[in-house]
Amino acid sequence: MKNYSRPSLLLWSITAVVFIVLFISFSYIDTISITRFELGFAESILKGKFTDIYGIAYDSAVYASEHALRGKSLPTYDLPLNIILGLWGIPLYFYHSYTGSVDIADSFVKMLYGKSVILVALIITIFLVYRICRALGLDSKKSLWGAYFYFSSAIVISSVGIVGQCDVIGMIFILSAFLAFIRHEDKKFLILFVIAFPFKMYALFLLLPLMLLREKKISAVIMKLSAVLVVSVLCNLSLLGNTEVLKSKASFSIGMLYRLNQNIIPLLNSKASVFAVIFGLICLYCYFREVSSDDREISLLVSVLAVAGVFISFPSFPYWYIYLAPYLAISAVYAAQDSENIIMLETIGMACLTVSNYFLYWWCCYIGNTANMFLYRLAGNPFFRSDAMTLYKISRHSGLVLLMTNSLYIVSMIDIVYLCYHRKSKHEIPSFSIRSYASYVMSRSFCSSML
Repeated sequence: MKNYSRPSLLLWSITAVVFIVLFISFSYIDTISITRFELGFAESILKGKFTDIYGIAYDSAVYASEHALRGKSLPTYDLPLNIILGLWGIPLYFYHSYTGSVDIADSFVKMLYGKSVILVALIITIFLVYRICRALGLDSKKSLWGAYFYFSSAIVISSVGIVGQCDVIGMIFILSAFLAFIRHEDKKFLILFVIAFPFKMYALFLLLPLMLLREKKISAVIMKLSAVLVVSVLCNLSLLGNTEVLKSKASFSIGMLYRLNQNIIPLLNSKASVFAVIFGLICLYCYFREVSSDDREISLLVSVLAVAGVFISFPSFPYWYIYLAPYLAISAVYAAQDSENIIMLETIGMACLTVSNYFLYWWCCYIGNTANMFLYRLAGNPFFRSDAMTLYKISRHSGLVLLMTNSLYIVSMIDIVYLCYHRKSKHEIPSFSIRSYASYVMSRSFCSSML
């Protein structure tokens, strides 16, 4: 029998150190905006302005824009996330009031606390990945490998450790809904679905296929989807008195829908959305598949198929790809005989995706984002000479590289779906040593920190 142990404490510690160094070294402009939102929402909560919780945060963003401060994005998230950010921001609000008028973007302590809500959310999702693996019937050792594989993914380290967006907060509810689905807790699944959607519309694309896998009555599907949409609408009732915020949120939502349907293909006498075609086919596959008493295996396949299908169909921002990570990690430990291949394909795919993101969205990982953070304090001013070779200058000549990296990413995702569909029994012994497993994830974690 092959050597099969859980990931060691040393392995977790090394990866955590790499992640933490990156996490405390970067403050992307949207992360600064999120910290401003925490202050604004916290002030609204403390002053009892629940009917206009966006007002103070919106005014703060406008003030930052007028005074050329970093982090001036307008608040566009729905109420559930804003409440979480506001509650988390209460200690920050008191500390900011105590320290005076120093802008949050100029304070390492304030920025680090503001970002820490994302770190807490990441820890919760790591635990949820472990719980999902256990619910799928895997033992504790394999489940720990699944959790570690997720944590050490290049896209997680890049999206959370460097870019620091808050999508991982909404993932808590999506993964919790997936866990409830596996356990056949259908009412809990629907409640979590309803909660998850206002955080990000991707909940619909990941959870609707699962609903169709088990629910075959169209009327019931329509009623459940209506509940999801009604709650999302109710979350915005507090905006009715703030026209400017309503315009900002409407513009953001329209932009999201446009991006989803940006990739098109010639079809009949017009064109069709690549996203709509792929997602529609996934939903039809789930709806017409027969109901099974034990649908855990097909549930994982559908989840991998959904995230892979959705995230190869439109030009996503780099921090949105984190939705791929948990399902790819779980599939790697669940498909026993194909684990080695899935690990290899995930590593190649995520490395290629990270390179593509760095070239296309160079400002997300720009060295200037280290201003006033750990690297800035360690190495000094992060800005370059005018003639220096920067990532921006390199990205202007990256057309051929992007063709190759995007192609390899898409091929890797399709191959992973294929391997999940044709997986062997999970009871079979993996055909490779777990020490090889460790070397894969260690080298991947190291490479992701260097990209």
